[in-house]
Amino acid sequence: MTSRLNLANELFPAYARLVYSLEMSLESVGSSLFQNDEQVELQKMRSHLTATQNDELDGHIRTLRDVLNDFIGRGQEKRVTYPVIIKPEDADVGALFTHFTLSAYMSLHRNRRDFACAAAIVSIDSAFEIYCGELYRHFYSTRPAAIPGQPSVGLDRILSANDKDEIVKDVVDMQVGKEMQKSVSDWLEALAQHCDVVLPTRTWAWGDPWKTICRLSAFRNSIVHAGGDIDRQLVDRLSKIGESAIYSERIGDRLKVREDDIRHSVSKYLEASSLLYLGFCRKQASASGRMESEAQAYLQISNIQWDLISREKYSLAAIIGSCRSLLSDGEDYRPIDLATWTCAAFLGQSSMPPDIESVPWRKDVQSVLHRTAILGTKEDLLALVKDVVDKNGIPRMAIVLLPEFSLVRKILADELESLLVE
Repeated sequence: MTSRLNLANELFPAYARLVYSLEMSLESVGSSLFQNDEQVELQKMRSHLTATQNDELDGHIRTLRDVLNDFIGRGQEKRVTYPVIIKPEDADVGALFTHFTLSAYMSLHRNRRDFACAAAIVSIDSAFEIYCGELYRHFYSTRPAAIPGQPSVGLDRILSANDKDEIVKDVVDMQVGKEMQKSVSDWLEALAQHCDVVLPTRTWAWGDPWKTICRLSAFRNSIVHAGGDIDRQLVDRLSKIGESAIYSERIGDRLKVREDDIRHSVSKYLEASSLLYLGFCRKQASASGRMESEAQAYLQISNIQWDLISREKYSLAAIIGSCRSLLSDGEDYRPIDLATWTCAAFLGQSSMPPDIESVPWRKDVQSVLHRTAILGTKEDLLALVKDVVDKNGIPRMAIVLLPEFSLVRKILADELESLLVE
């Protein structure tokens, strides 16, 4: 294998693009598309009515409910239905009642949550496929001899190409397309082998995050090709991971996905993306450059962690750091370890990662400051920061601005501001 010490740097843009794409998908779950705005708005509007007006509105809503129940019962018994006119006497009550009935009608026919969930699924899985395609493309670009068969290139393309590299790129692109047209379990299994990830031989025996990826990919195909209905193809895809039984009796029903399912899926896709990135950098580097390539991948992951921490996305930062191997006794800590431990402190985890206690913390000023913030008391941290600032051990602006000191700022809060002003 050729030496590729810059492998982590070359793949980092694709990895970062996926992480931020998944973050955006997760942000959409918290948007107004997922909120029951009609009920909130109704309560706000009711606050402007008098008690008498609210009583009248409640009466009309009860009447509407009774009418609908009677309508459903007559329809089931195939009896004749009769129109019912509800006409509020108070103009304000009438306006609010009309708004209420229209909102209820629209919510029956346009479920925004379903649409938003479907859009999130398509976005999440598509972003991951693009990322995996980039990993495949890098693999075949650096190892064109690994492309199976004898790919053919048209004479016109050969004559128009500026050099051999252009032709190789075309062949690589064709091969990547072939790989990604396979079932998700097939191309994921093959990619895992290039990324130092070991999967069970039987797909149904796969655990997370890989099983979640196969499931959501099947959902994505159902949304794109079957309008979100459960069909035989969806059942067949899920049978590969041993989950067809819960859907086989629901063929024809609408696929239901909750916001919590989206959040869970994003966490698993993030976990998988870090494992693939780290594993690819480790396995595809030369034997002599493997440790350096892995260290650089850890550093790049920690860079995104600190960015997420600076924006208070502690859970996401912790997830992408879960790919790290635990430190052995006496092993020096890495940037990804410090970022992950900081996330644990921010999240208030009852127990810190098990390897933090065995770390031989360095004696430099920054390391002592980080250790005190994570494991020490507020009083000790305040005294240390005062000492550090007085002796110019760390620039004031570094403590104020750098994401690495986010935990210090959170713990000391206002006391830090007054300390730095002195």
